[in-house]
Amino acid sequence: MNRFLLVLEGVGMALESIRSNKVRAALTIAGVAIGVFVVVAMGAVVNGIRASFQQDLEQIGATTFIVQRRSSGISGCDGTDEKCPDRSNPAISFAEWEMIKRIPGVENVIGVLGGQGNFAYRNSRVDNVGYDAYSVEWPSVDASDIFPGRNFTRTEYDAGQPVVLVNDTLKAQLFGDSEAIGKQIMISGRQFTVIGIYAPKAGFLKSLEGKGPDTPRAIIPIQAAVRSLDASRNSLSLLVRPERTVTQGEVMDEVLASMRARRGLRPGDRATFYLVEQDRLMDTFNQLFGAIFAVGLALSACGSKPGMRAPVEDRPASGAHGVAPARAPAVAPTPASSAATAPVAAAKAVMPDADNAGKPGYYSVKQGDTLIRIGLESGQSHRDIA
Repeated sequence: MNRFLLVLEGVGMALESIRSNKVRAALTIAGVAIGVFVVVAMGAVVNGIRASFQQDLEQIGATTFIVQRRSSGISGCDGTDEKCPDRSNPAISFAEWEMIKRIPGVENVIGVLGGQGNFAYRNSRVDNVGYDAYSVEWPSVDASDIFPGRNFTRTEYDAGQPVVLVNDTLKAQLFGDSEAIGKQIMISGRQFTVIGIYAPKAGFLKSLEGKGPDTPRAIIPIQAAVRSLDASRNSLSLLVRPERTVTQGEVMDEVLASMRARRGLRPGDRATFYLVEQDRLMDTFNQLFGAIFAVGLALSACGSKPGMRAPVEDRPASGAHGVAPARAPAVAPTPASSAATAPVAAAKAVMPDADNAGKPGYYSVKQGDTLIRIGLESGQSHRDIA
């Protein structure tokens, strides 16, 4: 019964506080609701992006790893050689690419270069279009649908033929609704033949790299990019796909040993290249979006003000309701008066107004009493007593 009355009293006081402070109560409820919504929404967004990122990695291949010049993780690089040692790393060379192809257990090694150019067809022109320069096997690591048209052949690749595949967005900007296959376009002043239209499968990783379906993009054979567009070889990265009969770790060990031997690195020397597997890419993603999520939580927490207390006010006595009048503040006694009155104080160690106990208009508070119970027993409203 005591607990029920206590709960009832709390609910009554809460409702009374809301009625008397409507604006503050509304702002508090709104702040809590917004904070909860932000946390839930950010969690859903991060989970969706993570699933999309994971799907992109699976399209590359579960055991595929990357050989690249610089690290892809989050580091404390400030632009100096001391904090950014990988800036001095030599680029991955075409000779090293050929060497890795010959390592036992390697199924494919796909080369990747990135570049940018101005695309034009007759009166249509699209500037600063990014392109990917690939080797022939690129469809095995970059899930895309080619239709209409085709991929470039090994013969075209080896000969450095100026052929190009454009995505749907670039095709629409250059050709509109007309046919694009077989047409001659200009890329940074060089003539290329369109042989295919490709549609990349949307994913967070591709969108983050500017390779999503809504961004104009093209694919060119690496040899054509180097010979016709003077693409820089310094950005070469390699996607290494092991054979199914060997593990990723075994092939990575062989690649690591071969690269260190070719570059003349001794056992204690720092590696001047990086091998990046999918687990490390996922770790980088988790670090990045974990930090973003933490910042979001901190910002949502700023919507509430800790330490906000209920207002308390002192009211004057009300004889009509039997509340004792307020006493004047006590004056601190002097040492002499304290010594003189100490025996009297010890003899009268009683609560204030104890002599009024039981008289009409007074109530002696007992352990477990609530405002509602006091009001019921004294015939007063608990709001007036408060």
